[in-house]
Amino acid sequence: MSSIYETRPVGPSRRAFFNAVVELRTRSTPLALLELLLAIEQQHGRERRRKWDARTLDLDLLLVQRADETRWTGVEIESEQLRLPHPRMIERDFVLVPLVELTGASMLLGDRTLGEWLARLNTDEKTVLRRLDEGLLDDRAEGGAQDDTSMLGSALQRKTNPEGG
Repeated sequence: MSSIYETRPVGPSRRAFFNAVVELRTRSTPLALLELLLAIEQQHGRERRRKWDARTLDLDLLLVQRADETRWTGVEIESEQLRLPHPRMIERDFVLVPLVELTGASMLLGDRTLGEWLARLNTDEKTVLRRLDEGLLDDRAEGGAQDDTSMLGSALQRKTNPEGG
């Protein structure tokens, strides 16, 4: 899991947002994983009324990679429910900055590296205000990606409710 970043709001909201990227390994299909993310949002009081509404939690599935015989390849999906890779992730530093923290700037996405996509953003498109101190769950010290989607729910519970209550 990346560090948590405080970012200025996008859209009409006036409150800052907190963003992070989580890497996990799963046997779930991308659509099943999306359904899990939506269920977690709902458990945390997310209501989808209008675009840009204030929200308690917003979880996006950014990209999925599968292991082929010799390399990792990206999964591309274009459906009503899901588009992968996420169609606007290359326009958002609040996605790119924590993703670069996890994968490195040299990871290719389309015809450019993540570092190149990040460098292309104009100053007025940048939203990251600061990196918060240590994340609540640092899986890098534990040896890499989470290996079960249930870890995502428990990590989010700790991040959104650190008191445990």
